[in-house]
Amino acid sequence: MEYSTNVLAQAAYVTNASLVYGPNFLTGGTASADSVIDASYAASKAVDGDEFTQWYSNITALPHWWQYDLGSNITKTVRKLRFSTYADTSGLNIKDFTLQGSNDGSSWITVYTGATSNTTINHVWWEFVFNNSAVYRYYRTNVISKYRNNDSTGSFFEIQMMEATYPLQSYSEATIGTQGAYSLKGVATTGALNSTLTRTIASPINLTGQNQIKFDIYAGRTGSNIKIGIHDTGGTTTEITPNITSAGAWQTVTWDISGVSDANKDAIDNIIITIVNADAANTFYVDNMHSLIAPIISTSDASAITTSGATLNGDITDTGGENNTVRGFQYGVDTGYGSDTHTNGSYGTGTFAATISGLSPNVIYYFRAYSTNSAGTSYSSGSSFTTDMGAPVGTNISSDALEHWAWNDVIGWIDFYSSGGVNVAPNRIQGYATSQVGNIALDCATSPNGNICGTSNFKVANDGSGNLSGWAWNDAIGWISFYCGDLDPSCTNFNYRVTIDGAGDFHGWAWNDNVGWISFNCLDTGSCVSNYKVKTSWAISVVVGTVDSSVFDTGVAGGAAFNSILWQGNQPAGTNVSFQFASSNSTSTLTPIGPGGTSLSSDVYNTTGPGVPVSLSRAYNNNSRYFRYKIFLQSNIAHTLSPRVDNVIVNWSP
Repeated sequence: MEYSTNVLAQAAYVTNASLVYGPNFLTGGTASADSVIDASYAASKAVDGDEFTQWYSNITALPHWWQYDLGSNITKTVRKLRFSTYADTSGLNIKDFTLQGSNDGSSWITVYTGATSNTTINHVWWEFVFNNSAVYRYYRTNVISKYRNNDSTGSFFEIQMMEATYPLQSYSEATIGTQGAYSLKGVATTGALNSTLTRTIASPINLTGQNQIKFDIYAGRTGSNIKIGIHDTGGTTTEITPNITSAGAWQTVTWDISGVSDANKDAIDNIIITIVNADAANTFYVDNMHSLIAPIISTSDASAITTSGATLNGDITDTGGENNTVRGFQYGVDTGYGSDTHTNGSYGTGTFAATISGLSPNVIYYFRAYSTNSAGTSYSSGSSFTTDMGAPVGTNISSDALEHWAWNDVIGWIDFYSSGGVNVAPNRIQGYATSQVGNIALDCATSPNGNICGTSNFKVANDGSGNLSGWAWNDAIGWISFYCGDLDPSCTNFNYRVTIDGAGDFHGWAWNDNVGWISFNCLDTGSCVSNYKVKTSWAISVVVGTVDSSVFDTGVAGGAAFNSILWQGNQPAGTNVSFQFASSNSTSTLTPIGPGGTSLSSDVYNTTGPGVPVSLSRAYNNNSRYFRYKIFLQSNIAHTLSPRVDNVIVNWSP
């Protein structure tokens, strides 16, 4: 309902009513003209209601003008012009003319440009209709040319101007509303019976599965005078005629569309407002029309992260049409989550947070926010954070004499083992290496001088898949870059990065502006004349992704028994596909669970490969009409392969 101007509102909600012209409004004001041929032909003669008197200008050169002042604080919007003028055997006294409007009597805007056709008949009325939305106090008609060729006069026997209105019309309203900046205003006269305002929706709205529409309405008349309808492209119109119980007050209408089949509401292309009682004029307003849907929710980055806890942050960006009753978070060490924290209450839009504890240090945790209203529960996209690792405990760099060295042609060998504190974690490298030019700090929190992040915040980051980035620091040579993208996102001039493969071996190059390239594995140089590399026992873990299906309807009113589930696709070696399954007689209570009856990521139906059915537990999947499932896709350890699911087949019996 957000239309900032009347033009936009009327283009959106189009009336089918015919235009009705009002009476002549050139009354009660003052007529004037550029000249008169004598006092008996005064400007006022053109509006005296007598077709046998007239305004007649002098015979000076064209153009001539006739003007009318409606009076102080009176303005009109002209949509029709009528006049009659003198004619004789040589032709009509007006040919080309313009109609202008003004609000100060000196600055004029052309409203209409027109012309008559020639005639020798006197007292013929000429009528012109045109679009115009501007209001003016003064109106002026300019006689530009004429058919009569025996003088240069201009004249009117009579001149009239009319406004026009539609019995039903839509407008923008900025002061009366319930949400946003504008509401839709409708004005209906006593001639508006069965007239409509119709909004055509270019991209039809799919209300499949929706059970309610809500809107706010405010009217000047009580009773059932206005009908609201939605039209589906299939031809079905669903309507409601709300009963206005109090004039001049907002009331919320809840429209039950649960009995409308999805086929008749899956492509709504029109909203239609119809006047069903026009015994009296009525001004009404409609606002905040929406179907009731599950909330829209998002997450923000976790904050206040420690070795054992964090604050999770969410945001209800749309309540779905009513205040939510539950909001909270799911979290865990994978995207199956497994843990939950929530509160019950009445919640509008806005941010919310929850503090969790009992976490393990240096572990990636996944979380998502959720919120519930009567239409269902919505989940945000997932996010993650890594708990702090705390003080370094030993090192996971290899002690082998050939497996903890990097090389630079200027400063020589760099030792990643001897300090005893270099530790590769899923999110960073902790500690510091040693060299002949001093220690090289890899993380501001665990530098040789302790935690210096307050004055210099840096680290060598690990994305969890062994792709390193960020910076190390040495007091003698300065910053060491582990990834070109930190300097130039497109890596246009130099393309380099330090990585860790599935075996724990470092590869690639780092860069320092003073000493140049630093090599982490002799294999990358093309020749291992000096056999060296940096190696860690840290291993890349598998990645598990999930896919949630849509809700499916078996169509069995009494419920079906679900027997098995299988999938088709491809499963490379080292990967895995598993499922959780949910069935219910309500579409709002479908949370996938495993054979143990929980939504823990460890509680899943494991499959042995594509095309092999897995039996579903009847304890949780019997006599239910609706179902959905969640797919767990697990990569191999090297993150180079993942399964592909093309089809899922669920076997059920009535």
